[in-house]
Amino acid sequence: MRRTIAIVAIACMVLLSGCRSENCAIESAAQAYLDAVADYDFDKAAQYATDETQQVTLQFFKDVLLPNTDPHFIEQNRQAQTRITAIDLLSDSTAEVRFVKSTPLSTDSSSLPMLKRDGQWKAHVVIVVPSYFRQQRRDIPAEDLHLVE
Repeated sequence: MRRTIAIVAIACMVLLSGCRSENCAIESAAQAYLDAVADYDFDKAAQYATDETQQVTLQFFKDVLLPNTDPHFIEQNRQAQTRITAIDLLSDSTAEVRFVKSTPLSTDSSSLPMLKRDGQWKAHVVIVVPSYFRQQRRDIPAEDLHLVE
C-alpha cells in the first residue's frame, strides 16, 4: 500500500511540474523574450538575450528599425500573440524554440535559437547589419559587430 501511494505521489508531482526543469527554463526565457519583442519593448527583451543579441540585433531595432517604422503599424502589431510549439534541446547549452506569432496583419512560424550563458537561458538572435547602417552607427564599431555568416 505504501509503495502504491509513493508511486502515485511521484506521478502526481511529475504531472504537476508540467515539463522537465531545463525545458521549463528555456520556455520561460524564450516566452519572455518573444513577448517583449512582440510588444516592441527592446529594453525588456535585452534581459532575456545574449550580449551579442543586445549589442547588435536589439540595438539595431531600437536605433534604426523602430524610429523608421510607421507608429500605426507598430500599434497594430503590438496585439501579437506568441505561442511556443516545440523546444529542441540540442546540447547542454544550446536549444531551438519553435513558435507561432499571430498579429492582426499576419501569422508566421519561426524558430528562436537559445544559448545557456552563466547558467541562464538566453535568446541568441544576431542579425547581419547591412554595411550602410554600420557606417551610420558610430557608437558600435564595426569590429564589435558579431555577424552571423
